[in-house]
Amino acid sequence: MICFLLYFRFNKKIEKKFNSIFDNTGNIIKYLKDLKKSILTNEHVFMQSACIRVYNHLSYKLGYYIVNNFNSFFDFIKLPFELLKITKQHTRDIKLNKTKIKIDKNLLDFDKALKEMESFTYKLGQEIINAHKNWYKGGYIFLWFRIIKLKKEIQKEEIK
Repeated sequence: MICFLLYFRFNKKIEKKFNSIFDNTGNIIKYLKDLKKSILTNEHVFMQSACIRVYNHLSYKLGYYIVNNFNSFFDFIKLPFELLKITKQHTRDIKLNKTKIKIDKNLLDFDKALKEMESFTYKLGQEIINAHKNWYKGGYIFLWFRIIKLKKEIQKEEIK
């Protein structure tokens, strides 16, 4: 009988500890769910890096595709279609997010982001966008000359 009472008392203590643990885990789960909601609604959590913001610009995306995927004549033929696909995907992403991409000077990697904006890939994308905006003035014809000029400027900067 004494053993049974000791065992019963011991079980009560264990049961109380388990209940307190389960109550705490319930609170932790509630806290994590609230934290998840606040993270998903807070735009600044997703866009902490200035470099990521630059990489999400259409200019950078177009220039990056051309620099990395322009190796053969077949790539030259499919280039306009791929650029159109990237542009449509970019506009779709912007419509879904409904946010404008702004670079904040207070971010830690702001200087690196400015260097990325001065890179060849970003400037190449800007030239492509400008050529498309001025297609009726011969923008695509002048694009080739601007690309050659841009390439020479970048090479001069690399030498210095």
